[in-house]
Amino acid sequence: MLKRLYGEQTSTCFVFSMIGLIFLIVFSPNLPYLFVDGLWLDDPFFYYFETEGTFRNLSEWLSSGGACILDYYRNLSSEEHQILAFNSQIKLAKDLNLPLVIHSRQAEEQVMQILKNAMPVRAVIHCFSGDERFLKECLDLGFYVSFTCNITYKKAQGLRDMVKLIPLEKLMLETDAPYLSPEGFRGKRNEPMQIKLLAEAISLIRGTSVEEIADKTTKNAKEFFKLE
Repeated sequence: MLKRLYGEQTSTCFVFSMIGLIFLIVFSPNLPYLFVDGLWLDDPFFYYFETEGTFRNLSEWLSSGGACILDYYRNLSSEEHQILAFNSQIKLAKDLNLPLVIHSRQAEEQVMQILKNAMPVRAVIHCFSGDERFLKECLDLGFYVSFTCNITYKKAQGLRDMVKLIPLEKLMLETDAPYLSPEGFRGKRNEPMQIKLLAEAISLIRGTSVEEIADKTTKNAKEFFKLE
């Protein structure tokens, strides 16, 4: 997306549901890349008992395992069920040699404990919301860290401080659309095109050019998801 915004075409298709993945495989089987993320599990048992086998059968179209979710803020499922699905997805990703997309919200200690026990794994922390200690632990394990448009919020100085600390070679950007619209657009549906605004915000925070942010984060994403 960033490269398209700044003049270079890409051919990556982002898929956000199992139904969407199957639809694209049936109707657009020759797309170069399919990326699965955001498979939100209102009940992780559905994943554990129903979809793991489907993931394995569709593995040739997958670019990542995830999102692997521990969310103790929304608590849409019990911690026990979330941990069961989380561990199962990690094992599946390792079996298929796929990187992990990690969703952690108010669950950093548990997430880190599980990931350390599962090493070696390749992972990106999606929509980073942790503190400096969690950031350091992630970087020490070689993980990438991804930020969203919520860094533009007036009360998000803590996140902006984290943006300054992360090495550029470990930085990724995302919009988390349709959620987390940037400041000035809050209350409206977020769109992938807002990644440009996010890149501009990151460049201001880090004191570098938006072109450098676009180039490096695009390169990071391609390397992580093996899109080249």
